Order: sequence, then C-alpha cells, then structure tokens
Amino acid sequence: MNLLQRCLRKALLVCFVAGWSFCQDDQSIRNVSVPFGSDVNLTCTAHETEGHWVRWDRTDNGYIIAIETHVIVEDPRISVDLVDNATWILQIQGVQAQDRGPYRCTVNTTPIATQTIYLEVLEVPVAPSIVVSPANATVQERSTISLTCYATGYPKPTVTWTREDGEPIHQWINHTLPFPIGKQDTRWDSHSVKSYEGETLRLARISRRDAGSYTCSANNSVGPADNETIYLTVVYPPALISVSGPKKAKVGEDVTFFCKAKDSNPAADISWMIEGKPRHAVVPTVRKSGSTGYNTISKLSFTVPAVTSGVMMLTCVAVNKEIGTKEVDTYILHIMEADKTVVKDSDVRHPNEVSRGRQMVPAMIGADINPKRGRENSVYPPRRKDHTPARSAYYNMLAFLRFFGLLMHFH
Repeated sequence: MNLLQRCLRKALLVCFVAGWSFCQDDQSIRNVSVPFGSDVNLTCTAHETEGHWVRWDRTDNGYIIAIETHVIVEDPRISVDLVDNATWILQIQGVQAQDRGPYRCTVNTTPIATQTIYLEVLEVPVAPSIVVSPANATVQERSTISLTCYATGYPKPTVTWTREDGEPIHQWINHTLPFPIGKQDTRWDSHSVKSYEGETLRLARISRRDAGSYTCSANNSVGPADNETIYLTVVYPPALISVSGPKKAKVGEDVTFFCKAKDSNPAADISWMIEGKPRHAVVPTVRKSGSTGYNTISKLSFTVPAVTSGVMMLTCVAVNKEIGTKEVDTYILHIMEADKTVVKDSDVRHPNEVSRGRQMVPAMIGADINPKRGRENSVYPPRRKDHTPARSAYYNMLAFLRFFGLLMHFH
C-alpha cells in the first residue's frame, strides 16, 4: 500500500464520519451461517447511489471495515467488490471465531439507508483445554496473588476453582467506606466459598490457612472436563522463639540450653551467640507443626567459664531465609564461684582423706596435711581459744586445788 492510497483512505474516513454523524437504527437484519475456516460473501444492494458513499462496519465494536471498495481495517482476508454498480460484496476468507458478529452496510442517503447482516460461525465442537499460570506459587503471608486458568474449546468452557483438600476458598474484598473513620476510608470483608467460577482467582491478605492445592476445572459438555492444579506455598517467620535452660550455674559446671523456633515455614535456621560471639551447636532437630509449619529445636552445651561480671548472656537467632526475617531471644545465666572443698562420700574412703581418731576429714585440694608444719595450712581444725572470764577463773581454781592437794600429800 503506497502513501497516496493511505492518504486517500484517511481522507475518505474523515469525510465519511463527518457526514454520517447522525445515523438511524437498522431497518433489517438477516443471518448468515458459515462453517469455521470457510469463505463468506456478505452482500449489500443499494440503488441510485450516485453521489453517495457506501460503508461497511461492525456494530458491536464500532470498527469501520471499508468505505466503497477501500478497506480500512488491516486484515488481508477482507476485501470489497462492486458488482453492477448496485451490489457491494464484503468478502472474508478463512472465517475465524472472532469474525462472528453483526456487519452493517450503510448508504448516506436521505434518510440514511442501512442493512445489518449477522454472521454466525459454525465451529466444530472442541473439548476444553486449559493452561494455568503460575504452575506453582510461593507467597508471603498477607500478600496477594492471582491464579489464572486459560481455557479454550467450543462452546466456550466454564471454569471452576476448588481446593483439593476440600477446604473452602477464603477471599477478602476491600470496600470503600461511605463515611471514612479517621484516616481509614476502606474496609476488608472476608467470605468463604466451596468453589469459585471464573478464569482468574484472586487471593488477598493470604494467611497460612490458604496454603494447599487449587484445582482449575474447565467443562463445556464436549468430552471430559480438563483439570489442572496449582500448589500454593505460604512462607512465614516463627510464631515464637524461646530459650530454656538453668538460671544459675557454677564455674566449671557443664550446662545445656535449648532454643525452640515454633511454627515457621520453611524451618528456621538457628544460630547461637555467647556474649556476642558465635558459638557452634549440634545439628538442630526439625519436626512438623500443623499442616504447613515446622518446629526447630537447637541444643547448645558448654562448660561454664569464670567471668568477672557474674552473668553470661546467651542469644538465639532464628532466621527464615525464604523471606529474610530474623527472630531473636536472649537468656541470662548467673554464674557462681566453684566449691573449694570436695564433698565426702561416707561409704567410700578416698585417697585424699586424712584420718584423725575416728573421724574422716576430707583434705582440701592443695592443703598441707602434716599438722607439725603449722595449722594455718592444715586440714585439722584450729584449736579453740575461749577467753570467757568465768571459764578462766574456773581453770585457775582447779589448778590451785590440785596444787594444794599435792602439798597436803607431801606433809
């Protein structure tokens, strides 16, 4: 098509629209049925058209097809011929389903003359076939997703969505409030349905209860229904993270702590820190929680070191890498000094026990067990020093009587 032809068509279109802005209703309608893929000729007979224009258009979408023999639409299948200066023939080759609809022939006489032909395309019945999008989906809680089921077939199939586990489909609808409450001018309302009809299923404000398989079914009563399933995975951080273990411990004592990340999907990755420094722990245990979540339990064991502050801070960090969230819980361990003596066993005589008379005295580690070397390092109890005045007078009187008795004995 050269430039001159394009300019001519545009000029004809402008003149035609400007001259025919006031059109009357169709005076007659006739139906033409043709098989799918065949050729069709739509005829319009107009007498005494000298000085007038003839136009073909679609009344359902407003598209102008041709003016006189000049085709406006860019479709190589369409052409217009004039026969005997009175019959206008609109030719369509290889009729498709989208060609179905009303075609109007109009002559700008006074009054305007119109004729409408409805083209019915007889398609071969085709069983439904569907394509879903996405194939599978992973979304975060409180997000929105649209599941689409593209269905083809003739007659046009009916598309229905259901859940494979039999649970209802939860949907949220956002309504605009007639009278805003503060800054809130919308409201979310929820409802549940057993099935939803339509090609696109929109799920808003998704929660973990929405996870599962969604089945799209297309049916047009021609052959069996076609079904496809989309699995929806909902990811979310732990609902709770907590550390448990002893509250107090002595220096040198072996202690064990547990960190539990409850109900997350996927299972949380747990790491430990002691006083802000990473600490290796054993491989965590992962257990199923409900229908979609997981519980993760991590175990940390170590020997209590001596610290000047008397307390030790343990930190458990649970990370959900799928959504990049981090949950933290801290725990304070109070540390006491270790015992300086070893508790004796009454039934077993240990090598480090020292015998003094009938009493077994446990030896202090590093103590001098020789009483002759001084009592400051001895395991023997120190001598008792009693400076009570009455007890001193008693001993003085006893010594005097003994001395007086000896004198009487010699006399």
